Amino acid sequence: MFTTGSEAAGETGLAILAFRAQTGSRLPPEAARLLDACQTEIAKVWPRLRPGWRGAVWRWLGRWGLG
Repeated sequence: MFTTGSEAAGETGLAILAFRAQTGSRLPPEAARLLDACQTEIAKVWPRLRPGWRGAVWRWLGRWGLG
């Protein structure tokens, strides 16, 4: 159960990241584009969950308390 919509979006974003980590390069290009679109929307609330290198930088900074 979630208390806010942004909390639900964050959990969905984390699930997408975990899924992509497990599938790696086996993910079809069209599915990767759709997941990128989802992550882009989620990043409006949770910048660390944006797709690509920008999201990776935010996540790395977050580990150090900077992001």
